[in-house]
Amino acid sequence: MLKLVLFAALVANVIFTVSATETKKFSSSSASVSSSSSSSSSRSSSSSGSSTSTSSSSSQSSSLSSASSNSTYSNCNNTNKEGKCTKPNEVYEICPPKCPFRTCGIDDRLIDCMPPPQVGNPECPPPACRCKPGFFRDDKGNCVEWENCPVCTNPNEEYDPCPAPCPPRRCDVDDRLIRCKAPPQVGDPDCKPGCRCADNFARNDKGICVPRDECRKLKLS
Repeated sequence: MLKLVLFAALVANVIFTVSATETKKFSSSSASVSSSSSSSSSRSSSSSGSSTSTSSSSSQSSSLSSASSNSTYSNCNNTNKEGKCTKPNEVYEICPPKCPFRTCGIDDRLIDCMPPPQVGNPECPPPACRCKPGFFRDDKGNCVEWENCPVCTNPNEEYDPCPAPCPPRRCDVDDRLIRCKAPPQVGDPDCKPGCRCADNFARNDKGICVPRDECRKLKLS
């Protein structure tokens, strides 16, 4: 009888030990699964946030691109809403070079231009319409062929797309006694194209351009 009781107690102890071990394994497995699920959820949340950030960045980039496009055409002269030049013989340029001038009175063949800035360079001037190659802007703002540029018919005069108002090149004014400000450059809105006396000539009281030496002779007489 005593042996039977001891055997039963031994069996019960074994069952209890096995049950406790399995319970511990199950608890550890459950904790691991829970941790993995939490990590996956965190990654999903992070990915979602990243996606939202990317979407926001893309939207902002699109907005900036649109604004840039609008400002490009708003700065352009002689263009319609599509950004196309409205005058004949003109071409639209995003980064128009300042040289060659393509202006009547200036022979581009005699000018050695520096390489122009490329699109995107901060030194680019505002977009504008320029005369096509082989055409030159006249005193009325139209692009014409060189042979159709204004011609000065009076002797000793030459056409100047942006004549300097000072010195006046008149016989009654001695240029050596005048200090002039920097003259406007070609393309300046203050430029007034027209005919002027050629270098070393001055306009007399009859409106004719004569050599400077003749001006001095008139003063002496």
